[in-house]
Amino acid sequence: MVFPLYANDLALKGLKTGSFEKGATFVVDRFAYEEADNKSLGQADRKVVAVMERDEARYPETGGWGFQAFKAGDPQQPVVKDGGTQCFTCHFPLAENNFLFTRGAE
Repeated sequence: MVFPLYANDLALKGLKTGSFEKGATFVVDRFAYEEADNKSLGQADRKVVAVMERDEARYPETGGWGFQAFKAGDPQQPVVKDGGTQCFTCHFPLAENNFLFTRGAE
């Protein structure tokens, strides 16, 4: 599955340079998928909008990244309740890539 990934200007700059400044932000928009016609998938309802924001001073315990997700994209339904610790357990093995699943392009 491919999920839309959005990045602000600071995040795009970081993907090019390998160094992420305070305020670099990534957003992943995850949707459910359903079989559309017995051979392809169609996009269904939004499941979650996940956000990663760079701020080393604010989030030192999670590699300098803050994590939050919102059920169905609704800002009134935050999913992350532990300060991002659970998110960081999946990102931690990616330390050599600034804890990102995404890689920069030249």
